[in-house]
Amino acid sequence: MKILNKNISVSIGILLVLVTSIFSSCKKDETTGELGVMPNAADVQFSATPTSANPNILDFKSQYKGITAHWDFGNGATATGLEAKGSYPFAGTYTVTLTLIAAGSDPVKTTKTVTIATTNASMLSDEAYTLLSGGLSNPAGKTWVIDKTQPGHLGVGPITGMTPEWYQAGPNEKATNGFYDDEMTFTMTAAALNYKYVNNGTTFANASNAPGIGGPTGSDDPTVNYTPPTNMSWNIIVDGSKKTIAIGGNGFIAYYLGVSQYQILSITADEMWLRCLDKANSGNAWYLKLIRKGFERPIIPPVLKPIQAANLTDDFQNASSITWANENLTYVRSYDNPSKFPINTSAKVGYYEKLMGEAG
Repeated sequence: MKILNKNISVSIGILLVLVTSIFSSCKKDETTGELGVMPNAADVQFSATPTSANPNILDFKSQYKGITAHWDFGNGATATGLEAKGSYPFAGTYTVTLTLIAAGSDPVKTTKTVTIATTNASMLSDEAYTLLSGGLSNPAGKTWVIDKTQPGHLGVGPITGMTPEWYQAGPNEKATNGFYDDEMTFTMTAAALNYKYVNNGTTFANASNAPGIGGPTGSDDPTVNYTPPTNMSWNIIVDGSKKTIAIGGNGFIAYYLGVSQYQILSITADEMWLRCLDKANSGNAWYLKLIRKGFERPIIPPVLKPIQAANLTDDFQNASSITWANENLTYVRSYDNPSKFPINTSAKVGYYEKLMGEAG
């Protein structure tokens, strides 16, 4: 912030204190971002430079330094910051968008096309690509559906956590919401990663975000008549151990939350668990469980313990090494034998009596 040198005098009672404050002034172009003043569209420029290690990974830099930059790399991935990296496994031309946003001002955008000359198949080696799509050997791709029979197939929790501790949908709870007939297909070929969303005419949407696909405003999650876009793409962003599905073309998975990126919490060839943000509610994190279309969870038979037999002897009078269970029972170890049959003519027996009511 630009502050000029000033002499500031303060009188308190009869005491006069003279304070001289000297501050270094800042140039105007260094402060506009802090003040929230948007630049002219002509000032919003950025560079895109291939990295020396891999020409399919580009370094992007905003040339306007005052306001944080928001990036859309044209491949489904996004980022925030004055500098960012974009990964492009496939050859092709991509449109990259830089957006600057300041409070009280309209966003200012600029776009640039970048061309990737060759496909780098090594960038697709992470197993998540194959688990999600079936891999290059499965050109038809793999179709996923909501795992409707499992608790927590839709859930929400705090953004600071990693579990849906606030809410978990019960089995088939959303059967009337146009949710369970959605199909999400991920395909992987040598030329592209394609995503297809079939909603059979309607999409289940989060109430706060529903207007983003033409839905109504309100407090209840609506089922919205919606036609998904075509020619959508997908990619996987790998950041250390964190893997995120990024869907291009404003695509999403089943439940509309205004976002297109989904962190993979777990994935196998048949099941996956995802976590995503909430565009309208920054404090929320949502969770989705999906299964491969046609997958039937195996029924695991109970493990039967083998029948065991043993000869036990207790006269119920003298000390014994046998401990008799008496949970939910009245038990008397030494009780006069009420009926001496030939099989047991002993004077004492053990006596059990089941308790009454809920305790029994």
